[in-house]
Amino acid sequence: MGTIRTVRVARMSAWR
Repeated sequence: MGTIRTVRVARMSAWR
């Protein structure tokens, strides 16, 4: 339902 996509984006942002 578009949950993994949000988690992937949030993890990439935290990586920075």
